[in-house]
Amino acid sequence: MVKAGPSGAALLDAPDVSAHAHTFGRLPAGAAAKVLGKVGGSLKVDLGNGRFAFVAEKEVVMGGNAAAQVAF
Repeated sequence: MVKAGPSGAALLDAPDVSAHAHTFGRLPAGAAAKVLGKVGGSLKVDLGNGRFAFVAEKEVVMGGNAAAQVAF
C-alpha cells in the first residue's frame, strides 16, 4: 500500500521509463492505493474496477488504507 505525498501523485498511463507516458489524473494528497508491481522508478497501482496507473515512487510513501475504488 502507498499513499500520495503532500502534493499528490501524478497518475500515468505507462511507467516513467516510457517516453510515451501521459498524465491522466492525480492521486490526491494522502489518498492510498494498493501496489501491484514496480517498473524502474514507478509503481503500478490499483485504481479499482480493473483499472490501474503508474505513479513515481518519489511522489508516494508506504502506508495508508486504500478504498475499493480510488478517486482521482
